[in-house]
Amino acid sequence: MKSISLQVSWRWILSFVPLLLWLNPLMSGRAVEFDEDVIQQPTVLRIAGTHFLINDQEFRVRSVGLEPFMPGEMPPKPPTKLDYTNAVAQIKALHANTVYMLTGDPSNLQPAFFQRARAEGLYIILGLWFSGDADDFKGHTGDFQAPEFKEHVKSLIRNLVDRYHHMEDVDYSSQILYVSLGNEFQENAIRKTSTLHPNTHIYSGKYATISSADPTECFLAEMTDYYKSYEAEHYKEIHYVSHHTWPVVSPKLVKNKFLDVISYNLYSYWPESVSGHKISRASGTAYQGALEELASQYPGKPFVVSEFGISVAPKNVTSGTTEPGQATEIVARWKDIVSSSRYIAGGSVHELYDQWWKDDNVGPVPPQDENEHDPTDREEWFGLIEIGGTVDQPVFRLRPAFEALKNLWSLPDPVAP
Repeated sequence: MKSISLQVSWRWILSFVPLLLWLNPLMSGRAVEFDEDVIQQPTVLRIAGTHFLINDQEFRVRSVGLEPFMPGEMPPKPPTKLDYTNAVAQIKALHANTVYMLTGDPSNLQPAFFQRARAEGLYIILGLWFSGDADDFKGHTGDFQAPEFKEHVKSLIRNLVDRYHHMEDVDYSSQILYVSLGNEFQENAIRKTSTLHPNTHIYSGKYATISSADPTECFLAEMTDYYKSYEAEHYKEIHYVSHHTWPVVSPKLVKNKFLDVISYNLYSYWPESVSGHKISRASGTAYQGALEELASQYPGKPFVVSEFGISVAPKNVTSGTTEPGQATEIVARWKDIVSSSRYIAGGSVHELYDQWWKDDNVGPVPPQDENEHDPTDREEWFGLIEIGGTVDQPVFRLRPAFEALKNLWSLPDPVAP
């Protein structure tokens, strides 16, 4: 990542503020920010081994996932109801320093979100969703190496980069901590891609190179290279890149060691490789044992738990808990993250609000699912904040986990091992 540091007098800077504002899009992703009459020192982000550093100080990610769909809304239609000012203020109240925002349509990213995140001093992990089944929604599915699917993803990449660099004529690239390409690839698509492309084991690009690899890894390396090449060519900067994987497929099928940041969606209750893992000596939990083993596969890289949390669906007990249990779970998992014998660069709690539109793929999906908070669907009940009521009159309520996390993050983390 290119970064720029300015060492000049304040009087000289003040006299050239208009020029600096004009040059801002040409600067690094960690550019100088101007807040009315206050001129701040440039923020410089870099990766040093397993750590994020901002202005040469350790930056451990304390993130909350924000999915912006309110009752009555669901992808692919754009969300329009969320009060971003309130949502971001609530995340800031938790003592978070980062927001994780996942989008499948970059045009849905709203300036109000970026404006509030910048005003609150929050960084953004920006996730680009595309089908983990390699479906381009035009008849091509199950093959990550299909030219049609790769062009579909490249189009999303171009739209994403252009969107955060040009949003109502404002460049918000300075808010991006890193970008994640894709979320939770599916095992059947990975295996089908390997069967269809038995001789594809190498990708060599300007910014990403991989060999002796699975064809799906080669696809992800190509998309990473395309992302960085496009941003470098059009905006003279390059952001760090990750992919949000999960222990269902990684590292047994895909390893992604070429990425800048290693990100795992890691839940304590599933799969058995996590819930039944040998316990860690540090905390005595299976979760930390699994976390340490996964991190050991990627020495010298920042490792982020890109999702952790638990559902409180009232009529689904297979992988859920009570509201007090949710608070206990989130606190315990964060303590596992920060006390690990292998340094973990942070984590993101899943998630701020309940999402009515989601589906756990168990049982039939009710018609117009986005209009009903289904008590049997665990995917709809992960929020630190419950959304009850009706579509026309939603009611928001802080769950105990919100206050528990707020209290936990108000304290400093233990010294990193």
